[in-house]
Amino acid sequence: MFKFNRIVQLSLTVFIALIFVQCGSDPLEEAEKAFNKGDYSRAIVHYSEAKKQHPDRKSIDEKIAVSYMLHGQKLFQKTKNIKSFSKNFSRGAEFIPPEPAAEFKKKYSEILASLARAYLNTKPENDIQKEEFLNQAIDQLEEAIYQDPDNQQAIDMLDKIKSENFQKMLDKGRSFYKQAIREKNNDLFFSAEYYLKKARYFDPFSEESKKLLSKTRKKTLRVLDYRQDLAIAIVEQKWFKGTLLLDVEVENNTSNPVFVKAANFYITDTDGNRYELDGKMMKTLKVNVFKDQTVPVRKSVGGIIALKVAGKTDLEALHYRLDADKIFSKFFP
Repeated sequence: MFKFNRIVQLSLTVFIALIFVQCGSDPLEEAEKAFNKGDYSRAIVHYSEAKKQHPDRKSIDEKIAVSYMLHGQKLFQKTKNIKSFSKNFSRGAEFIPPEPAAEFKKKYSEILASLARAYLNTKPENDIQKEEFLNQAIDQLEEAIYQDPDNQQAIDMLDKIKSENFQKMLDKGRSFYKQAIREKNNDLFFSAEYYLKKARYFDPFSEESKKLLSKTRKKTLRVLDYRQDLAIAIVEQKWFKGTLLLDVEVENNTSNPVFVKAANFYITDTDGNRYELDGKMMKTLKVNVFKDQTVPVRKSVGGIIALKVAGKTDLEALHYRLDADKIFSKFFP
């Protein structure tokens, strides 16, 4: 009996000692071990503990971000569930610090390409989801190339998507345009614009898509798109004394009133240059000036705005900046 109790006592002592060793271990060291073994969920736990000790060390934030993303990638490889990958990826993206290290950018770019491939390899439930998955893949690949311009895998994947889908987008755009003309349906013009814009992105040198997109935008320029939270229409335009005057209309399609300001309008040209509101000219305008005001739900307001744009400028779009993250646009023909 004494010998048995002695064995039990020794076992408890060893167990308690192991607990203290584990508790006293370096969480960063444990995190690295788990990460290198591919145990990303465990790595996240330890990296999170390490972050409490070193809250300003951005390398730990980078490791948490990568751990979440690789955990999602690993789950996708097992389950083929794109949601598990995308959700873990999004969670990891929350930890990306400002100005991350070059090594992180390279790894991040690789994971972005992997996520894009996952979207392309996931069977969609319907045509709407098929298009959504394609758009997601394109977004991830563009970001992958931005993060690492030498990511040849991402470059090749994006080139393949463009070559395989250009004609599809052009054909859809042309079909919607012809149907819109027959039925005199503005909604169909917006659908045509959507697909033709994609066709132009897939092949910027296609003259056919360029001309057809321009013709379509002549139809949509004066029409409010109810599918946009803040829809913009350009009723009329003219240059006056080196300033572009636009008679614009803005419609609030959100579920809450929206306060709009004339100063939040700006224009971009086809070279990417930006032109702001001409405050001095706005003060000289006497009739139908666009006023800062609250737009009720499902209502629209209008008026004239003046922008500092010289004549013969190749205009791309009029934009309205609602806040730092939301910008709404109306494209010129």
